[in-house]
Amino acid sequence: MSNLVIGSVAAEASWQHDGETAARHAVHEHLQANAHAFPAMAELSATSSDWTEQFTHSVEILLTGLTAMARP
Repeated sequence: MSNLVIGSVAAEASWQHDGETAARHAVHEHLQANAHAFPAMAELSATSSDWTEQFTHSVEILLTGLTAMARP
């Protein structure tokens, strides 16, 4: 959880540039092409620039995965 928070804050503070939209789409395409390796990350929206929305969705994905792992 702490890595998610630290990574989100670091990305929000530093990763805003003129080519952000193109970079977001390139990352999204890579994750979609490799969804078998990154299933949770492949669910994230490529077009959303709302950091709060992305962070909230990321926490939901993390908690869903942890919950699934905790089940016998």
